[in-house]
Amino acid sequence: MYKFNSLAKQETGLAESLAERQNKISNKINVELDLIGISSHLKGRKYIFDAIMYLINEKENKDETVFNYLANIYKKSASSISRVMQTAINYAWRTSAPEDLEVYYTAKINYNTGVPTPTELIYHYARKIGNNI
Repeated sequence: MYKFNSLAKQETGLAESLAERQNKISNKINVELDLIGISSHLKGRKYIFDAIMYLINEKENKDETVFNYLANIYKKSASSISRVMQTAINYAWRTSAPEDLEVYYTAKINYNTGVPTPTELIYHYARKIGNNI
């Protein structure tokens, strides 16, 4: 009986620490997206958020691209999801202060358009947040 209770406590503690980790990651993603001006009212933010969470949490299934993963979840085409993400990014780059973008987004920006692609943005934040957690 004692071993069972001990195992149950360990599993409960593991589930709580996993939930705490997910909350910490979620909060960090939201802070980072707020800093660069990707507003919560944009549909693309939800896709960007989910893409970053997927890349941070999914270690085994790297064969499936993040856009295909989101397409399966939301029952939309991968190109549609990419377009909506790009719209959210364009909105942020159009409405945010350039100084803020320069300080808070330090990754590569597409030279021709002056804004990052969805792939560049989500992989940058997945690396940045994943390394800090």
